[in-house]
Amino acid sequence: MDGRVQEGKTVTEAVDDERKSITFTFVEGDIMQRYKKFKVTLSFSNMCGDNNYANWTIDFEKLSENVPEPNDLLNFIIDGCNDIELQGILQLIGISQPN
Repeated sequence: MDGRVQEGKTVTEAVDDERKSITFTFVEGDIMQRYKKFKVTLSFSNMCGDNNYANWTIDFEKLSENVPEPNDLLNFIIDGCNDIELQGILQLIGISQPN
C-alpha cells in the first residue's frame, strides 16, 4: 500500500461455516502505527444463482484525528478481489495467465 510493503500479524477471532465468514484482528505491524483497533470480517454469499459475493467489513479506531481513513487498504482489497475474479474467469474458460 502507498507503494510500500506492509506487514502485520493477525489473530483469527471467529470462523463461521454457516455464514461463510472469517473475522480477524490486527495485533502487530504497520497498520497498528495508525490505528488503535483494526478488525476485518470477510464473508461470502450466493445471492444470485451462480454468482458469489465477497463482503468486507472493516471496524477500526484511529490513534488520532489526524490519521486518514483506511482508503489505501480498501483500494488494495478491491484490486485483490478484481485480480482473483479475473483469474477465476480465465481458469473457467481454460486460459492460464502467466505470473
